[in-house]
Amino acid sequence: MTVAHGSQRAMLSLQNLTSSASYPDLLSAINPSESPDSLLEFLPEIYKLHPPLLAGYRSQLSAQKRIISSGGAIFEFVWTLTGTTGILDKSLSRGTVLIKSATNAHPDRGMPDVDFGTWGHGFDRAVSVLAVKMARRHMATDAVLEWGPTEAAPGVGVVSDAEIEDSLRNELLKSTNAHPCCTAALGKEEQGGVVDGKLRVHGVRGLRVVDASVMPLVPVAHLQATMYAISEKAADLIKADW
Repeated sequence: MTVAHGSQRAMLSLQNLTSSASYPDLLSAINPSESPDSLLEFLPEIYKLHPPLLAGYRSQLSAQKRIISSGGAIFEFVWTLTGTTGILDKSLSRGTVLIKSATNAHPDRGMPDVDFGTWGHGFDRAVSVLAVKMARRHMATDAVLEWGPTEAAPGVGVVSDAEIEDSLRNELLKSTNAHPCCTAALGKEEQGGVVDGKLRVHGVRGLRVVDASVMPLVPVAHLQATMYAISEKAADLIKADW
């Protein structure tokens, strides 16, 4: 295998990351049937104002639970010459993209106000801590130890789950790995979707969206290759309509 920037990676399932004893508890945290009040505790305020968003979130939770319980990958490790990057690809947290100001006279009129809502859900925090522990187990194998790796962060003195979570929150956590997506999701209008199955914007004639924003969920893959597939499909849809 060629050693280059990010050329070694692993896509891991929840079953890979945790023990069989704690797996059921983590899976139970993905609960589409929870009461609205329970779900809204960790969702942005706008979900209270627009019920279709909450309906869409329930639908996404159901899809995510099917993926995760069937052994689908949820976490990605990337190894480079300088360190290890971990990417949570099946987050249960949700953010918002709003307009800063609709007033023409405002200097920020029309500009987006992006809040990733990172780590809003406890499942995301728990999985991230598990990933750090998995990375440490990997680095402690004989095959890796012979290369003399050193843990720069969180650091060998950071041991408990609470300490690891605190270190991630205050030092290491990033909201996106330069792969933003899913802000104009494909889905039913009554479930908060923005585009339909032909990528047409609900309620608007002659307008489609063909970019990474139409993905309903973050894929466990790099967005560039995924977008090639979406773009090819969009081209076929547009040609068929014309």
